Amino acid sequence: VGTTSGFRGSSYLESTTYEPKPAEIRGSEEQTAEVGLGTSGLRVSAIGLGCMGMSEFYGASDEGESIATLHHALDRGVTFWDTADIYGMGRNEALLGKVLAERRAEVSLATKSLLQHRVDRQVPIEDTVGAMAALVEAGRVRYLGLSEAAPATLRRAATVHPIAALQTEYSLFSRELEAETLPTLRELGIGLVPYSPLGRGFLTGQIRS
Repeated sequence: VGTTSGFRGSSYLESTTYEPKPAEIRGSEEQTAEVGLGTSGLRVSAIGLGCMGMSEFYGASDEGESIATLHHALDRGVTFWDTADIYGMGRNEALLGKVLAERRAEVSLATKSLLQHRVDRQVPIEDTVGAMAALVEAGRVRYLGLSEAAPATLRRAATVHPIAALQTEYSLFSRELEAETLPTLRELGIGLVPYSPLGRGFLTGQIRS
């Protein structure tokens, strides 16, 4: 994890312990507020940018347009970005690198080559998080996150190393996590990074059939 967990598509970050106050909004009204991610101490932009679609899955992409979008996001204070090594088989990380080469200090980067993208049922979560924690100790990453982990898995993981964030789908279109996962996140002080906040497009009014 460059800094923490991530999401697909432009997404709103729900902090389970903090709500931004107007006075904390940086710069002009066009700037995005920052929030605390759980109790980890990490602060990220309340709106994040999922970069997967810039390299794969959602049709053709334009590198120039993608780079312009990344710069525009930073100019507006959207500094929490998500990527993964499997997005375009490394192409997405390479794309982000062209912007990060100039503006690395501005970005909180979540990459799921280090964040566990999916829980491996064949490997105890304690072993996985232990290996990830070694990367923190080595100074390679700052925070750890999990993706699509169940409440019981989160509890076990948190006994090995603090978990900054959980990434999972959450919107008015998909609310399954409200019963057990959200209470667990609040209890453990883990931030929620919801992906597909617009229901994969179904909440935008653009998809009619």
